[in-house]
Amino acid sequence: MKRLADFQRGNNQKTEHAWDEFTSHRQRVMDILLRSPAAASENPTLALLGYGNGNDVELSRLVERFSAVHLVDLDAEAVQASLTRSGLVNHPRLAVNAPVDLSGILSELERWRASHPLNSTSSPPSPVDGTTVEEMPWLNLAAQSPLPFMHSCEVTASLCVLTQMIDSVVATFGDPSPYLLPTVQAVRLRHLEMLLELTSPSGTAVFVTDVVSSSTAPELTTWDETALPDLLMQLVRARNFFTGANPFAILNQLKTTATLASRIQSIHLVAPWRWQMGSRVYLVTAIVIQRNDLA
Repeated sequence: MKRLADFQRGNNQKTEHAWDEFTSHRQRVMDILLRSPAAASENPTLALLGYGNGNDVELSRLVERFSAVHLVDLDAEAVQASLTRSGLVNHPRLAVNAPVDLSGILSELERWRASHPLNSTSSPPSPVDGTTVEEMPWLNLAAQSPLPFMHSCEVTASLCVLTQMIDSVVATFGDPSPYLLPTVQAVRLRHLEMLLELTSPSGTAVFVTDVVSSSTAPELTTWDETALPDLLMQLVRARNFFTGANPFAILNQLKTTATLASRIQSIHLVAPWRWQMGSRVYLVTAIVIQRNDLA
């Protein structure tokens, strides 16, 4: 059985040489990062969660603007290959933190998959072997997933990595499953907490996520660019979005969950943009969070 980490490495291999296809998406991400208030501070530092192949950003520009840049990813080979392509191997301002399982539960999910293989013809699974939905051992691991490094940065960005982590959860339990929603919720909450914990007081956290693709929303390919915010709302109302990637639910979670809201000064949802990858078009958005000055 193919390991979950290998699925993510396989995705990186497919997009390793897709620099040109990332152009419009990369421009939007770079604009958000470089315009963030904290990027204008003296000697700012940056953390990129889910750096992967590095196609989401122009690393050569970021090392000019930031005094240190942390590259965090599960796939160490993809990160190193990116540095080789960009001529930035051993750059003094770069720190590679890989391999890092940001979800904190891949090993536990692998153990579950080994003893509970999915059968596409079976009925939805139910709690077995004494494990109830409330007692799933991986939930505590998700809640305690450690930081990839032990200091904070003025700017921290999550680069479409949450949906990759959730893909591993779906691949483990299938959909529907009584285990799916609580696990997705635990992974998402911890990821948002981690994003804020890694961001210095008064710093900026940027959460970028793909929301849906033209596979289930074919109108994405022809929809007027200026009307994409309306399309996003329509798709969410129709519950047409990747599991765990409803940006309005995430925005509400940031505003109402004590462990998150207590660190936030202001927050806003960026207008969505379209990103074409091969034959698919993705709808992407970002949430920009200004941290308060509380440690």
